[in-house]
Amino acid sequence: QGFAEMATLMSENVRDHVAAATLNLEGGHNFLEQAVFVEELSAASAHRLHVCAARAWQAAFQTVMREARTLHTHDQRHTPPAQRTHRARFGTYFFESNDHEVSDQAV
Repeated sequence: QGFAEMATLMSENVRDHVAAATLNLEGGHNFLEQAVFVEELSAASAHRLHVCAARAWQAAFQTVMREARTLHTHDQRHTPPAQRTHRARFGTYFFESNDHEVSDQAV
């Protein structure tokens, strides 16, 4: 993947994440939007948590992708095009930083 494609994917992911959170705050929606937050970790512990999160993502990806393919195939065969108007995105991210280092790197 080139930079332009990666930037487009990131933009679409961020847009949908913010949309889910915003619609939840406005009420009437209950989109999945959760996070685990922990402070005061060592660098080694933060790394181990990253490895754990990556493994969890791999398992979740397989489960959700399998279901997405099944549903997409079903809808392509059994649902008229005019009724196939929805899209869905499921993703995850992991971020860690040293809170004692002053950095403008991510802002």
